[in-house]
Amino acid sequence: MRILVLLVLVLSATRPCVAAPAVTNSISSAVSVTAATNAPATKVSRQQCEAVTKSGNRCKRNAVVGGKLCRQHQKIADVKSGKK
Repeated sequence: MRILVLLVLVLSATRPCVAAPAVTNSISSAVSVTAATNAPATKVSRQQCEAVTKSGNRCKRNAVVGGKLCRQHQKIADVKSGKK
């Protein structure tokens, strides 16, 4: 173990130092892009799916933008109606 650490130290000392790229997650990069462009952040309000599950409860997923059903229930409705 000590030899490995020593080897890493020796190799890192002999190579020129190169700055590693900054690692960011998608949330922080999205915030920085909004901040950099000075564009106001728009909040999209989502509508709850109007379908009723097999257990009789209302589906808790968000509806597809511009629709009344979530992706899964829209697919089921399309199959039942004969669409693709």
